[in-house]
Amino acid sequence: DRMQQVQDEWAELIPAVRARMAAGIAPESPEVLALAKRWMALVQEFTGGDPAIGKAVMTMYAQEGDTLREQMGDRVPTTEMFAYIGKANLALKGTSGA
Repeated sequence: DRMQQVQDEWAELIPAVRARMAAGIAPESPEVLALAKRWMALVQEFTGGDPAIGKAVMTMYAQEGDTLREQMGDRVPTTEMFAYIGKANLALKGTSGA
């Protein structure tokens, strides 16, 4: 079932991003750019490309992230992770000429 696959992908992706951040790896590095591509593909799939849905999810994590992390542990991205992936995404856009 695709829903389980997506949950599994997030369960792998979030710790991978967290590890790169902890290691001080630049968001513009090739390995983080690859993670950002996966991240953005999952976000695109979830939101259907609707920026309003993406914004609502970001707001939810900003407001309820601590509670969600208490309930779900390290499977919940932090505000810092969103910023890190955001920087990688900007680098991706810069390299694609977009």
